[in-house]
Amino acid sequence: MIIFIAIYFICFLFIWWGYCGSIMVYFLTARLKKQKTVTVNDDFPIVTLVIPCFNEASWIQAKIENTRLLNYPHDRLLVIFADGGSTDATVQLITDGIKELPWMRLLISPRKGKIQQLNHALLCSKGEIIMNSDVDGILEKDAIMNIAQEFMYDKEVGVVGAFVFPENTIPIERQFWMMQNKSRLLETEVFSSSIVIAVCYAFRRSIIREFPDDVIADDIFLPFFANMNGYKTIYSQKAVAYEARCPENIWELLQHKFRKCNAYIIELLRFLHKSAYMPLRWKMIYYTKLLQLLFLPWFLVLFFLMTTSFIILKNYEPLYYLYGIGGISLIIASFMMRSVRVPHGIPKPGGFIVAGVTFFISNAIQIAGAVTFPFYRQSSSYEKLKGKEGKMDSLENSTEDKGVQAAIHSPNGVTCL
Repeated sequence: MIIFIAIYFICFLFIWWGYCGSIMVYFLTARLKKQKTVTVNDDFPIVTLVIPCFNEASWIQAKIENTRLLNYPHDRLLVIFADGGSTDATVQLITDGIKELPWMRLLISPRKGKIQQLNHALLCSKGEIIMNSDVDGILEKDAIMNIAQEFMYDKEVGVVGAFVFPENTIPIERQFWMMQNKSRLLETEVFSSSIVIAVCYAFRRSIIREFPDDVIADDIFLPFFANMNGYKTIYSQKAVAYEARCPENIWELLQHKFRKCNAYIIELLRFLHKSAYMPLRWKMIYYTKLLQLLFLPWFLVLFFLMTTSFIILKNYEPLYYLYGIGGISLIIASFMMRSVRVPHGIPKPGGFIVAGVTFFISNAIQIAGAVTFPFYRQSSSYEKLKGKEGKMDSLENSTEDKGVQAAIHSPNGVTCL
């Protein structure tokens, strides 16, 4: 019985840290951290914005228009549309759309796949700051300006991710994003974010010359690689972007999150053998992510099964202590998370029921990801979410107040750039 109780307490400790303890420690560490006084001049760095694309005829003109309206000096900005061999009208639409925009160019990658397109674009980039943005990412007007300032604040910053939030999606997806975004903001305040979002992020060119061919998710690999090598990853509160192509039903959500979960596990394990050499604070964040993604759902299942055994045996004393501690910790952690500030104008997620459903689904996906990991493989080239016809029209209306417009134009011809 003593061994049984000991296992029960160990399970509780892992669950407590994964869901409550880490949040509380991050929150308190961030509040005790001394803020640096920084000054920023007007000498903005040269930025290369890479936009990988493949068969994006329905979205590409809105992306061109959104990029054209971004507030950054054109003499210090190069925009590269890196096409991966599109078979639809994407190349024609890009060619026609940028012919009067000399700071934009079209680049045809000899290899298909986002990682290969990024590597090819890196060969033609200029400046120290390389920025990536997906075609379905709608950036607020000052996104590049705010990201560039993050690099100017601190020379130790190697990667900066925009605060990304989904448009036109189901409540569960909004809830998931809000929870994850606040976690990344807390990690940033403690030391370094564990992830950025491919919709919009940037990195110092000196960090990496090219991505390994086997990388599945560049937005996961790059922060891990930078953090491992002494840089910091910032999840910005000022640079904001919106993901226009999002899950529109539960089935799409499950497929999308399962693929993301698999990619996250790959990158976690890629750096596991180097974890002993990680900076202390990053090591804490890394091992917490490893626990949350690979082991926590299993501890949760085992904990509830053992709870059932205690109830059957009518031994309630351990339950009083642990569930009491867990309940109080959960309330405290919830209040701490609610106090994490997000950019103005970001819609609030759903209520208690939506949060509960999101919690259940995310744990189910993590279990599925861990179980299928030895057998499931993917590449950086995958079928994207389709989105509905006319979605860009609704997005245009929703972003007018932010100074972002999305417009669809008809192609007039083909020109090679």
